[in-house]
Amino acid sequence: MSPANFGDAGGTATVDRPVALDSWDGLPYLPASSLKGVLAGRFGNLGRKGEPLDPRRAALFGKPDMAQSAGRVGSLVFGDGELLAFPLRLRTGTRATVIVGNTLFQLLLAGFLKLPGLRSGARPDSYQGAMPSSVLPASGAWFDFGLSPAALSTLVSSWSGSEEVLVAAPQLARALWQAAVEERTQTAVGDDQTVVLGSLRTVELIPQGTIFVSMVSNFEKSQAKLGPARPLQVGAWESTGCGFLEPHIWTPPQLAAQENPNTRPAPGRLARPSHEIMLSAYKAVAELRKRSSVVRHARSALLDLGPRLRTRGATQTLAFCLAKTVGNRPVDRESPEHTAYRWLLRELLGLAANTPFDELRQGVVKVISGTEPPPAELEESWLWLRRYAETMFGEGEVA
Repeated sequence: MSPANFGDAGGTATVDRPVALDSWDGLPYLPASSLKGVLAGRFGNLGRKGEPLDPRRAALFGKPDMAQSAGRVGSLVFGDGELLAFPLRLRTGTRATVIVGNTLFQLLLAGFLKLPGLRSGARPDSYQGAMPSSVLPASGAWFDFGLSPAALSTLVSSWSGSEEVLVAAPQLARALWQAAVEERTQTAVGDDQTVVLGSLRTVELIPQGTIFVSMVSNFEKSQAKLGPARPLQVGAWESTGCGFLEPHIWTPPQLAAQENPNTRPAPGRLARPSHEIMLSAYKAVAELRKRSSVVRHARSALLDLGPRLRTRGATQTLAFCLAKTVGNRPVDRESPEHTAYRWLLRELLGLAANTPFDELRQGVVKVISGTEPPPAELEESWLWLRRYAETMFGEGEVA
């Protein structure tokens, strides 16, 4: 990717146009709507008078309601481009590639990568790499993520020419990104070839060589052809060469068996595919939306879950949620808060919406006691629930 800026709602005290950052992890992202838009544009523009709509565009990307026909949903569902890797200059002056640990785990869970032994960091400011922490532009603690130096080098051999590689936990990844983002000063030149008064501005740019990964679900029965293999342009300042990226289609290995989306995978079996997790989360949020008394408590539960999951781990998080499903006394009736946490636990464990509470409780207890491991896709389930809740729950925001 060439230097890029996908924009933000407003500037800051020192930057007129900062890079848009995710509200949760503080890292840049490639908006799904932007990626979908430029790919759809390869099949013609929408809404121009006298120009018929390409049927392939309508089939893949959908179309709105029009005077002559009703709208339809496209067969491709795009996720935001999550930050996977970015270049960083170390204090020694050498160049390193930072791999965002959370995105790496998402690729592992979705079956795109096979990295035996990979595990989460013990601290949010931890990292694994061959370099000492003193050369990093932000303070971090070394931690063994279970990756051998050879595995790290092989991992990015096709991504970057950098010899220095490190995997960073969430807090450190955010701090390193703040050190890596570029700031440039721009101005505008008028027709008389002089600088336009008041046009001086400072902008942020995503550095060249940054890699984003967007999860795309294809509900067609055949492979979707998205046009010629040529660079895409996303974001501002196309005329100056900004925002050009080279897309690569990365298909996971074929799953050995299809899992029931309403059943939690047994130990040793494959986790639910990402598209099933996404659809399950959408249906769950859409159904809960009908129960207005529970929505506020569900929003609060989702808001609390993310930080707790990433700082306390899956087991303690599930134990906390289970405690919130019942009252302090046996005689207490089920409240909207209890209902919200029971709804959340069923989704996190991949259970059907009508699963009895006793069965739900037994499933959580097995994880807490160590009889069964936590669901591998637990964090991915939470991410989809959070995103759909932001869109569908109305007032408030789940950050």
